Amino acid sequence: MNILIIGGTRFIGKNLVKKFILNKHDITVISRKKGDIKGVNYIKMDKKEGLTYLSTFCKSFDLVFDFVLYKPEDLSSLDKIKFNRYIMISTTWIVKLSSDLGLDKLVGDFNPIKNISKLTQEYIYQKSLVENILIKDKFIKNAIILRLPIVLGDDDHTGRYDFYKSRILDDYPYLFINDQNNKVQITYISELIEAIYKWCLDFNLNSFTIWEALPNSSISLKDMVINMTKRYNPDKKNKVKDLSLMQIKNYYPKYLEYEPFWREYELKISEHNIFHLCNIKTSTFGTLKMDFNNKTYDEYRKDEIEVFKKI
Repeated sequence: MNILIIGGTRFIGKNLVKKFILNKHDITVISRKKGDIKGVNYIKMDKKEGLTYLSTFCKSFDLVFDFVLYKPEDLSSLDKIKFNRYIMISTTWIVKLSSDLGLDKLVGDFNPIKNISKLTQEYIYQKSLVENILIKDKFIKNAIILRLPIVLGDDDHTGRYDFYKSRILDDYPYLFINDQNNKVQITYISELIEAIYKWCLDFNLNSFTIWEALPNSSISLKDMVINMTKRYNPDKKNKVKDLSLMQIKNYYPKYLEYEPFWREYELKISEHNIFHLCNIKTSTFGTLKMDFNNKTYDEYRKDEIEVFKKI
């Protein structure tokens, strides 16, 4: 297949490129960052420039993955290239904009849930606007939305996994919020890439316009940390503080600014789940080994360390 990936030089996009190249597909990547995978046609430009450049070759793609569609204005120039199917990479967090929204539905009424940061709210609000333009307004023919959950694995650039592993490995206490029913649904990058690959090659993508990739199971935040602690630092258990959310807000309010998943809750998997469709069983997060970022957490999170020292 002839495939275009917009934004394919980091984490999910890069791993997807590796999978396609390994299986002898023709891959073109548009990115402002320099790529390093042999056999890929890299176009080191921003999205608009890259699409305009490609249009001069009159090249047609079987499939387009768009990892950098964040706002309505990002849709410009997509009409300059020819393709059979277009996949917008979105987020399962979109349901946080409406308390009764299903994972296979577009956002209608804007009614965000509590405990959602302003930054996250703005991010998913803009994503919802783009989704509606693509599907409801039919901006692009054969457009498909794939909503992804939290994805972690080697080469993750977000630092979220590093937060938990560093809390387990260092000498500072870890705080458990004991009155929150936190459930996280995290998929490993390796399992997600396998599902996306099988889904886009073996199934009729146009049978639904909205798909999602929630893992088969969820885990409480506490159990996730316990699993990771058993693997990386069993002696850490005597350095854990079990506190209520109110106690943390009163005594260690800054901690919540750095804890990535304390707002998470379990989402209901839809009938349009690619893991179920592809019959791929996902692993409970914290049970598989992952490499730690080579750069130590203390080096690039010094502000956080000052908070942890006070606990």
